[in-house]
Amino acid sequence: MPLTTVTEHELDDTLTASPVPVVLHVYADWCGPCKDLKPIVEEVSAELGDRLRVLELDYNQAEQARRKYALDAVATLLVTVGGVPVARILGAMEKDELLAQLRPLLSVRSVGEGTPASPRGPEVADTKPVLR
Repeated sequence: MPLTTVTEHELDDTLTASPVPVVLHVYADWCGPCKDLKPIVEEVSAELGDRLRVLELDYNQAEQARRKYALDAVATLLVTVGGVPVARILGAMEKDELLAQLRPLLSVRSVGEGTPASPRGPEVADTKPVLR
């Protein structure tokens, strides 16, 4: 399923309005791992269907969003619930690895509900996959 591109100007409203968790793929055209990750994210989007919404944001066109959401790197997946970050997944990985990290988040409907703590704050869990 193709990803929906969102601009930084519509990002907050789009994240907040979603009735399901949102996976935001932060990418750049020059990023190799981003190119590797995109088809995997598209497959996951198709497989999980309406249980989550998947968007993509061009890193180079989103300076304010990068600051607001601490998006320090490309090939980042930011998972939000109600517009609030609940997980951050960094780097390219296999589909099964991504599904394993996303499935526990599909049932979260509000911040604080099953979301682990992290150094970035109580609502964001950093997940750093091991690349093969």
